[in-house]
Amino acid sequence: MTKQILFIVILLCSALNVNAAEDIKFPDIPTLPTRPRVQDMSVDSFTPVSVDLSSNTCLNINFTSSTGIAQIMVINSNGLIIYKESFNTNKSTNLFISTENWLSGNYTITIITKNNTLKVEYKK
Repeated sequence: MTKQILFIVILLCSALNVNAAEDIKFPDIPTLPTRPRVQDMSVDSFTPVSVDLSSNTCLNINFTSSTGIAQIMVINSNGLIIYKESFNTNKSTNLFISTENWLSGNYTITIITKNNTLKVEYKK
């Protein structure tokens, strides 16, 4: 019986404290600046690839070691795939993609290997 009375008293006290609860205001957290778009990128050893974007007429994708079949895809700013290739890095480690006929604008280069996916932004 004492346990039941004690339980009812605790229940009533906790119900009374619910109305007294207040919202906690947290300070504003400053927004960090966004990173600039990548113009040239070499990737760490987990993805043995480097992408040379220095030429305005050609992309040079260099696999520093064989990774088997790599999927390479280039998407323009409208979301259209303008280049797609399955590239066997066991046969060759350099892939040159001509950009002479590409319009000026932003492109996303996606390279998918068996271990990783790499995305590089390219502005022509």
